Amino acid sequence: MESPAGTVTDGLSRVTGSMRGSSQPTYYAANHRMAVTAGGRLLAVHGRHGSGVQLTWRDPAGNWQTQSTGDAPDGGIITGSGTGDWPASIALARDSSGTEHAWVVAGALSAAALGGVYLRRVSDLDSPQGPSVGPLVLVDAPPGGAFKPDLQFERAADGATRGVVVWARAGSAGYETVVGAFTDLDADVPAVGDRLVLESGTSANRWGTLVPDRGMSVLLRSNSRLVAYHHAAGTSSGTWTHGAQGLSVTVPGGAAALASGALLAAVENATTSETVNVQRFSPSGQPQDPPELQLSGYSTPSITTDGSEAWLVMVRRSDGFVVSRHYTAASGWSSTDRIEIGAEGGGNHDSPSVLRPVDGRLRLIVRGPAGSATRSSVLAFQRPL
Repeated sequence: MESPAGTVTDGLSRVTGSMRGSSQPTYYAANHRMAVTAGGRLLAVHGRHGSGVQLTWRDPAGNWQTQSTGDAPDGGIITGSGTGDWPASIALARDSSGTEHAWVVAGALSAAALGGVYLRRVSDLDSPQGPSVGPLVLVDAPPGGAFKPDLQFERAADGATRGVVVWARAGSAGYETVVGAFTDLDADVPAVGDRLVLESGTSANRWGTLVPDRGMSVLLRSNSRLVAYHHAAGTSSGTWTHGAQGLSVTVPGGAAALASGALLAAVENATTSETVNVQRFSPSGQPQDPPELQLSGYSTPSITTDGSEAWLVMVRRSDGFVVSRHYTAASGWSSTDRIEIGAEGGGNHDSPSVLRPVDGRLRLIVRGPAGSATRSSVLAFQRPL
């Protein structure tokens, strides 16, 4: 158990202490680091110092725990890697019998790490003994490295569920953004096939985030600009279209799909330091120009929605607080910050990762106070909407 005794419901909680998390345990905000099971258990993944990626869980009125069964009794998704600064995402889906599982994808931080991308299936999600972690599956490990993956599930027109993974890799002629898919949700070791290179070029900065909508979209940093690729439900997994390039960005943040089919992407602007933008993309992938929101003095944004309203979560640079802005169709974006985690969080906040879509609560994990230059805590926060 990694949090103080007593029960925690809404509000701030400690996922892991300041000597257990990595220097960037929730990097980066485009990943999907939280999920909620049908039984109400909250699952999260974060970087573990000097080791890799940690699975942790909390029941609705309980504390954060790492106990698990299967291949990783300590909840280690990635272990023995020498670093905990691994981008990672978790998503839920049901197998052919209707049983719910979680899938976790994790990968190296950059091409320079010369690492790979890996996948695990997690079962028995609501067991009192903790979830059961399945075998480690290698997705990709080219000689030049594979890095910054994301994972989500889409529902095909015939009702079938398909897992989609996107990642960046070193290819034969530069760097590539690759999507792959798997459909055998009954297997602990599925084959990630139907691989397609969306883009390639000399820049390694071409990674993206997945957004389930009417099919699946990838919001991708492509040669320093934002572009939306879309795969329509009912089409083959190798069929992707894209629209025009949008904003110039340094780091992609989160993205979320509205019920209309439009996408909202939150990014750090590459042309203005510490500036967060929200850019809307039409269902066909065309970016709105100018962006509908621009805020100076903020960083590492993430965004979530219930289909009609949206919540932008980011770090305010002036005081390090985690703050939010709220969007409604009738009023647009709120003009003032709501403080979600203030001085009580202890500072050092970076890369908030929100649950997408919302489930009646705003839920997030974020880096917390540091124990050293290479170790930091992880905090969680939730409140009713």
